[in-house]
Amino acid sequence: YLPTSLPFLRPPARSPLLCNTWTYSPVAYQSYGVEAIYAPSVPAIPRQPGMRSALGAPEVAEPCHHGSGLSPRPELRANLPAMRVTVTGGAGTIGLACVHMLVRAGHQVRAYVRRSEDFQRRQGDERADVVEGDVLDRTATGAALEGSDAVIHCVDFPPRRFVDNWDALRHALEGLGSGRQLIYPGNAWVYDPCDGERVGPEHPKAGPAALGAVRADLERAVTAEGGTVVHMPDVYGPGVLKGNLCDMFVRGLGGKTIRYPGEPDRPREFLYIEDAARALVAPLGRPQSRGVDYTAPGHAPVTPREFAGLIARAAGLPLRLRAMPVGRLRLAAILDPDRRALRELSYLYERPVLFDGTRIRSELGWSPEVGYADGVRRTVRWLREADLAAPRATTTSAARDLT
Repeated sequence: YLPTSLPFLRPPARSPLLCNTWTYSPVAYQSYGVEAIYAPSVPAIPRQPGMRSALGAPEVAEPCHHGSGLSPRPELRANLPAMRVTVTGGAGTIGLACVHMLVRAGHQVRAYVRRSEDFQRRQGDERADVVEGDVLDRTATGAALEGSDAVIHCVDFPPRRFVDNWDALRHALEGLGSGRQLIYPGNAWVYDPCDGERVGPEHPKAGPAALGAVRADLERAVTAEGGTVVHMPDVYGPGVLKGNLCDMFVRGLGGKTIRYPGEPDRPREFLYIEDAARALVAPLGRPQSRGVDYTAPGHAPVTPREFAGLIARAAGLPLRLRAMPVGRLRLAAILDPDRRALRELSYLYERPVLFDGTRIRSELGWSPEVGYADGVRRTVRWLREADLAAPRATTTSAARDLT
């Protein structure tokens, strides 16, 4: 069984429990080897005396033109009190980018990681506190989040372990405690595309895929507790080591034919990693962002052919592009458990979702700043400097590397 509705019931004032009731309904999930999941109510980590409430956060950050660093605008940082922010999954692609952004914005940052050596190996910021632990361990997670004003929850398990996201999210919410803000990265899985229309946060979460339905329930659990969900398209840039976009870069730089599933001339959008981190930092301390969803679009619509052309131009090589039929992608998924679970999401290659950024721009002042040409040049430079410009096996871009 999988939870398809998770009301985080607010307890009476005398109760030490954050979560009282978990509701379940059966979902066909036998392919993941899961028969049943039971999540009993557990005590939340008690709030410590003197713990500070959320105070504020920088509005936007300017692009950094060197490597993968992130540098906030100093004039926007002035007079803004710092927050204590924990990033779960702090050694992952998006988590690490958030750590860099938060540190440069003057916040007190804690990276919660499974292995500190992974954080250091990926050039984590030495000004951040690093705490080792397993997000599936309630006690360890509660201790790691103690004293935090907010959490950016950058943990996302692969499809074969997707049900673990429930415990990871529950432990993060319990460890954070009531009244504090949890920010959760979302994607396009939860939405059914509207051909010719942009999808905003008010669009129904009615995606046809089972994984999309589960993600929608996770997101409802976040907003029910006053958290914030920020939906983003596929991410590219320095530090992104998985997905079809990464595959396009390494194949292009290796002189091989770039492959992309679906129609290569159908517009879609991608988001540079720095802009993705800014979108997740932007809601911190903003009362208007509590309990709501945002959709953060890419810089502009772009076709895979145009994007591949930018890669070839930055690499100084001729463009070699081949469209991969989506049917072949579904066939190849038969032997891979993660890809098999993602087959239902292949419709996103045929009918890509384009996000509407009206709300996040008007309420939080966020908009993507790094254009595709600039972002591709930075990514190519980083891959070459890191000696990663060689073909390698990657997973589908639908499974972004959040952890």
